[in-house]
Formats: sequence, C-alpha cells, structure tokens
Amino acid sequence: MSAEVRIMRNSQGNLSSHPLKQSHQTFYLSLLGRGKPKKLALTACMRKILTILNSMMKNNQTWNQNLLSS
Repeated sequence: MSAEVRIMRNSQGNLSSHPLKQSHQTFYLSLLGRGKPKKLALTACMRKILTILNSMMKNNQTWNQNLLSS
C-alpha cells in the first residue's frame, strides 16, 4: 500500500470531525435521500467545496462560511 493511499484513508476517517461537517452534511444527506450511492454523495460534496475554493482563488476572496449553504 502506498503512502498516498494511507493518507487518503486517514483523511476519510477523520471526515466526521472536520469543521465543515455541519455545513455540507445537509447536502450530503439530501443526496443520500434521493438514492445516490454514498461514494457519489461524498464526491459531490468534495466537488462543491473545491468549486467554491476555486472561485475564491479566482476572485481573490477569503473564506465565507455562507457560500456553503448555496
């Protein structure tokens, strides 16, 4: 097992204690409620956060917690 795989497993294991948990939990649960597989729902949450971060970098903005609710 490579170091990258171990790091990935550790970061996924710590997801429940992540500070963003509350803000994306609703989105994740709504996807599960619509019958999406867990891996797809998690990937969608990560993509949403990455899209926000990309926009922040492009527009030279700081973190805004309210962006996650959109």
